[in-house]
Amino acid sequence: MASQNGILTSVLKRVSRAFYLSMRILPDGVRQPISLGYLLARAADTVADTPNIEAAERLRRLQRLQVYIRNLDAEHFLMAQEACAWTEGVTPGEAKLMQVFPQALELTAQLDAEDRGDVQQVVTTLISGMVLDLSFFPGRFTENVQLDRYTYLVAGCVGEFWSRIIARHTPALHGWDCEHWSQIGVRFGKALQLTNVLRDAVKDLENGRSYIPGLVREPWPDCAGQQGSDYYEAAMANLNRTQTNDILGQWIETALEHYCCAIAYTLSLPWHCWRLRLAVIWPIAIGLATLAKLCDCSEDWLKRGRRIKVERRWVYRMIALTVPLSLYTQGLQRWLESWWHRADAGSHRLH
Repeated sequence: MASQNGILTSVLKRVSRAFYLSMRILPDGVRQPISLGYLLARAADTVADTPNIEAAERLRRLQRLQVYIRNLDAEHFLMAQEACAWTEGVTPGEAKLMQVFPQALELTAQLDAEDRGDVQQVVTTLISGMVLDLSFFPGRFTENVQLDRYTYLVAGCVGEFWSRIIARHTPALHGWDCEHWSQIGVRFGKALQLTNVLRDAVKDLENGRSYIPGLVREPWPDCAGQQGSDYYEAAMANLNRTQTNDILGQWIETALEHYCCAIAYTLSLPWHCWRLRLAVIWPIAIGLATLAKLCDCSEDWLKRGRRIKVERRWVYRMIALTVPLSLYTQGLQRWLESWWHRADAGSHRLH
């Protein structure tokens, strides 16, 4: 059976470069349950996003994964091994991810009871968000509460999980108010997912999904069963063009409110827990930089083929800068807030 370190280095790196950075910097006791939780969730996400498998079959496969995760015993390990032996429509990295899924289940079963329960809870919640995706769409969210609930299911719940794990395994956090910061962690996760929703709006429209309330007007285009159907073109025909920038600005402002909580979360960690700090600084910085780019590219925000993404060179420079900065709370706060203000200024220009 593959070791925890082997799974982390040989599999996670191939399927998620950004999150892999945070995984690698975490202290050992924290890294194991968090990386296992992420690996199981990433495997489920592979099932949910495989395009050449019918949605009904993907739903069935996701529900089976939930059963395996809830029942960590030899019978279900064997069932998982048989169920995950498929490679259609996935990359080599994703195929390897599915191959090691049963081994990840066995490693999860070996965690202590509290960690094991937390991993099971967060992964089954994340899969519930994937099930919502597959069962609700094609379609659009029309209420803000729908998007808020969705961001909790697919990311906000990770903030609760992360908080419990680091509080349990970090002696320096024994006086940390885990219940309070778990709720702040929910908003941290929602900030990152809202950023993804805004960044990926074009790709989602192409797949028949509009997560952003008000962006596409009634009626939602019905392309089901049409030869060469194109949700993007149909959705763009119903786009609320007079309010597009206002809608983008509104949701960037909502994301920034959540990022305020994410920054507070980071600064609540003692400076000598620099590994934990770096693991949360990096996604915050990438998220805020992405929002700033969205504001700068607002005219082309929904243009097909447009990729709004921070450059890899910028990520490397950011990492080099934040390693020493993580030890200096006031300097770190000023730096993170400077990126927050940059995105905030851009959101005001959109109105």
